[in-house]
Amino acid sequence: MFKKLAKIVFPVLIMAFILSACNRDYDKLLKSDDFALKLAKAYEYFEAEEYYKSQMLFEQARPFYRGTKELEKIYFYYTYAQYHQKKYILSAYYFKDFSKNYPNSEYSEESSYMSAYSNYLLSPNYKLEQTTTQNAIDGFQSFINAHPNSDKVTKCNILIEELRAKKEKKDINTADLYFKLREYQAATHCYRNVLKDYPDTRSAIDIRMKVLRASYELAVNSVDAKKIERFKNTIEEYEEFKDRHAENDAFMEDAEKIYKSAIEKLEKSKNLQ
Repeated sequence: MFKKLAKIVFPVLIMAFILSACNRDYDKLLKSDDFALKLAKAYEYFEAEEYYKSQMLFEQARPFYRGTKELEKIYFYYTYAQYHQKKYILSAYYFKDFSKNYPNSEYSEESSYMSAYSNYLLSPNYKLEQTTTQNAIDGFQSFINAHPNSDKVTKCNILIEELRAKKEKKDINTADLYFKLREYQAATHCYRNVLKDYPDTRSAIDIRMKVLRASYELAVNSVDAKKIERFKNTIEEYEEFKDRHAENDAFMEDAEKIYKSAIEKLEKSKNLQ
């Protein structure tokens, strides 16, 4: 029994001793004035994927190497250390700053891409605010413009399409919410913006139907003085819808119902006046 227990406990104790010794060495290194050693160890820790320790040593080494060629590499590795710790806000900022300050560096192209990619990883669920999503789109587009022959261009375009689809979904969701709240003018405005901002959207026919419905509901719920004008607008929306989607029988059936109802209510409103 004792031998079995020893086989388990002894290796654990050895490992604990080694880790404790390593930590003591690291603590001494942090307090050291040997910046060349700090930098060498920073690279070692980075390669060993101990990114926090690496980051701390790079931070200490950076001021000492200011004005030297080595600072470029330190800054690049320091930023990657942030990235590998999933500190994407910091890595997005530092990668962008690196490519701006070292445009001719061997690391500049990768930094430009990684700044955009960090924002891509920050991009939230479509229901949330999409500033980082737009930052990622802008970053990837800037990368493509600056490096049109890069092997990363294809991936950038794929990611841009993914991010734009998320923003489109967000914008449609916002318009739908206005519709549910019976804010029909706001809903129509938002739907039209989706069609303008995403001219190749696959949801075009569905969105135009929603514009038609919103126009109709706005007219129905208007005060009498505005009904005639707004039912006329609904009829115009129908004509536009028909011009674009007359071949779609399912949608046209619904559109025809809205159109006929709008005609009837328009005539009633005229008679009342």
